[in-house]
Order: sequence, then C-alpha cells, then structure tokens
Amino acid sequence: MKYITLSVAILAVTIVLFSCTTKKEAINTNSDVPIIRLSKSKCYGKCKVYDFSIFENKTMTYKGIKNVENIGDFNSTIDKGQYDILNEFIRTNNFETFETTYLSGARDLQAIEIEFNRHIVKFHKRRAPQELITILNKLDETINEADWTKKN
Repeated sequence: MKYITLSVAILAVTIVLFSCTTKKEAINTNSDVPIIRLSKSKCYGKCKVYDFSIFENKTMTYKGIKNVENIGDFNSTIDKGQYDILNEFIRTNNFETFETTYLSGARDLQAIEIEFNRHIVKFHKRRAPQELITILNKLDETINEADWTKKN
C-alpha cells in the first residue's frame, strides 16, 4: 500500500510539472511564405498563365503554365538592392490601401492576383486602378529580367 501511495504521488507530481511547462513553439521564419506573389489565371484567349513569387531570402520562383516561353518550374534570385527597390516601389504605389477585388464579373477575362506582405488583391485589368497596373508591369519586368534556372 505504501508503494502504491508513493507511485500515485510521483505520478501526480510528474503530471503537474509537465502540464505547467510552456510548450516551445516552432520558430516560423516565414521563409516559405512569399513576400511578393503574382498569379495570372487562364482566360478564353491566349493569356499568359503563370505563378511568380519572391521570398524574404531573395529567392524567386516561377511556374510557367500556359502561353509563356518558359513552361515548368524555375528558380532565380534577386539581389538585395533590386529587392529593396521593388518593395519600396510597391509601397509607394499604395498597394496596401487597395481593395481586395477589382473584378468585372466577366468570366472570359484573365484574373490576376498580387500579394504583398499578405495583402492580396485580385483584379481584372480593365477594373484595376492605374497604380495597380503599374505594379503589375514592374513585376512582369522583374520576371523578364531574371536569370531563370529550370528545376529538375
């Protein structure tokens, strides 16, 4: 009986000690979450369909899907200076003040989605503010100037 009481007491103390300790949460560096993302969907015509992302560690990914020169998955990098200029460019064009959608309701138009610092805007070109089109053009320029390497 003495051993059972002692065992129960040790078990109770162990449970209390482990239940009171704080759990260590995994540190999320968000390296897998893009800082900038551009996605162009299909349309009923010859729209370029692709996904493009830039990450905090200055890596870029591109997935060419349809009607683009590079089909498949590609990687590249952006230097810190270009990265900083692009981030500032997007900020000075007031991206974070845009509404989340500028869609016309037409089903045959290409939907474009831009994400910057987790603010997402989905739009059709004909409904988008000029500043948003300016940002889109700058991102397309970044894609075109990158030195892409095909993933295996």
